[in-house]
Amino acid sequence: MTSKTYPQQQVEAAPERALPCPRGYRVATGKRGPMHKPRVPMTPTPGYTALAEIPGRALVFLQAIATRPPIRVLMSQGGFTAKDHTEGWTLLSRACEYQATSSTEDDQFRAQRAMAEIHDWVTQHFPRLRAALERLHPEWIELFPQRDTRHPEQSLLGLACVIERLGHAEQRRDAALLATLERRGLGRRAIERLAGLVRDAQRLGEVSGDETDIDARTQELVALYRWYRDWAETAKRVVRRKDYRISLGLVGRRACRPHSEGSTGERGFSARGGDPV
Repeated sequence: MTSKTYPQQQVEAAPERALPCPRGYRVATGKRGPMHKPRVPMTPTPGYTALAEIPGRALVFLQAIATRPPIRVLMSQGGFTAKDHTEGWTLLSRACEYQATSSTEDDQFRAQRAMAEIHDWVTQHFPRLRAALERLHPEWIELFPQRDTRHPEQSLLGLACVIERLGHAEQRRDAALLATLERRGLGRRAIERLAGLVRDAQRLGEVSGDETDIDARTQELVALYRWYRDWAETAKRVVRRKDYRISLGLVGRRACRPHSEGSTGERGFSARGGDPV
């Protein structure tokens, strides 16, 4: 039996595949092919709430270390020295430094307060005044337009239009309309007060706080946050007693439960006034 001969098949080599990239690395292509480079970790930025609470936490932490020698001894075992304590007070002082307000900040606060008051007034009074005009003066129904009162800017625009149209109504001597609005609480004095609020609120776009000062204070708070987080983690490892941790502000006090009838009261007496237990 003769055997058949087959032409020799050429086996192609499989293309080289790059090895899977480990987690935390990225693939970069170099002269000699793909290579792995470590990804630079990003430090998370603390949130607004954490930065607002950090001065109080740091104050309690520093005060406990300064006034309780046992805590100070335990912290020294974790590497805490007088230099670190001074650094903490310095960062706390910088973060809480008093800065006199400028005229720009006063104008900004006045404009924000006027905007809030206008938004509250429009939300409360526009619907009822519109309903009154719809029944008594339907030709003036557009004096109080229906706007999206979820946005303060819309409230400001609507009230500015109302004040301008009321000025035209006075020129036309529409006594019936003005009398109706005055009975509903929108008389001459109220209009003048609202016009002043509109003028103050319209300056909100013109005045703005110094972003440099805000960024500088935020940086001081972040530096204090980093310092506190560093030594608070050390304190959690070297300080074991719960009363010491409470003094440092690391844990809170447990709320006292109300004594039920028959439970032990103060000085070892029962709550019902019996003999000592």
